[in-house]
Amino acid sequence: TKTPSPSPMPRVSFVDDEKSRAYNKAKESEYGILSAILGVFCRADGNACEAERVLVEDMIGEMAKDSSKISKENLLEIYNDANPRDLEQLCMDFNEKTKGEYKKRLKVVEFLFVLAYADNEFCDAEREMIIDIAAYFEIDNDDFNKIYDGFESLYAGGEQLSKQEALEVLGLQEGFSDEELESAYAEVLKKTKGAVLDNKNISKTILEANAPLLQKIEKAYQTLKNNQSLR
Repeated sequence: TKTPSPSPMPRVSFVDDEKSRAYNKAKESEYGILSAILGVFCRADGNACEAERVLVEDMIGEMAKDSSKISKENLLEIYNDANPRDLEQLCMDFNEKTKGEYKKRLKVVEFLFVLAYADNEFCDAEREMIIDIAAYFEIDNDDFNKIYDGFESLYAGGEQLSKQEALEVLGLQEGFSDEELESAYAEVLKKTKGAVLDNKNISKTILEANAPLLQKIEKAYQTLKNNQSLR
């Protein structure tokens, strides 16, 4: 009888192995951990709106630019792979990576509020998760309440923009296309967000410096989008 030959072992290419190592290294880094936290948070309400997508992608680009050893592609993959069950451990790991950098963690919490209000609706799931994250980050109650109350007050109401005001905010002219609207919206959002993790501006709060204009951009976008749908 003929002895059957063993099945050949699947080959792992050198390229795949390198990609796996790069991904795992990024996942264990400060920015990889933060990307995973953002991934969990942005899906807290079951859906990430366009503003969240733009803001997070720009934030991840900011992190990749700051670290020459971590690619934007890996951070985006980590963001997409994030598991809600890992949130507490991710926050604890981020605490460990940012020892002595309280203001950085505070700035991240502010950015989470920006994401939560990006669709103009701060839902219960987002509220509960942001409270949990702030607790894991060991954010002082007074600091947290100041941010919480500030965003709540900012988004409590306010007048809607006229079409002309909305055009000026997004730098558009009459007759714009849907593609031009989406492109202008994304560009102005990214420009206004600024560098969240820039050490030079770490004490500059998002609530005071960026949030009011980010809210105005969202109002302008919704005004023009609704106008387009009426054509």
